[in-house]
Amino acid sequence: MSTTIATQLDAGTSAPPTEPLPVRRKLIPQGRTANRAYGIMLDEETLYRWGSKLYQEVRPRQFARLSKEELRDEIEDTLPATLMYVAREVYSAFPTIPRLRRNIVLLDPVQGTWLLVLKDNSSPAAFNVEVRPEDVQGAITFLGLEDENRQAKWYKVRVE
Repeated sequence: MSTTIATQLDAGTSAPPTEPLPVRRKLIPQGRTANRAYGIMLDEETLYRWGSKLYQEVRPRQFARLSKEELRDEIEDTLPATLMYVAREVYSAFPTIPRLRRNIVLLDPVQGTWLLVLKDNSSPAAFNVEVRPEDVQGAITFLGLEDENRQAKWYKVRVE
């Protein structure tokens, strides 16, 4: 218990104890367009695995009743939520990874691959931001991609 809360309790105040709010990480400014982005590629199976996890958290009863085909359809229908969930979970697990507003980019619509963007060339700030190698490797492991020898790298993207 913090000394502030202990002081409030000892003083008999009726106000609820307050802790300082966690500092919210500042977003790295990005430009409007980018043609290169450094990040971790997310394939359909990775997104299916994370979509299943999200669906089970949000709708546990429906999750238990769905067939594999029905579950796959549901996960495909909620892909935007899965993409946001993946980015949020990585940011939560690795608070020193720089925050980007445009943190998920479609790489290949035919193959259904997306990129978890760690930095891009849309602005000097987004290009030069430091991304620690141990955070990148930790995120790869966290996402369950270490067995595939998946590495973060620079990809050609089209962001306009």
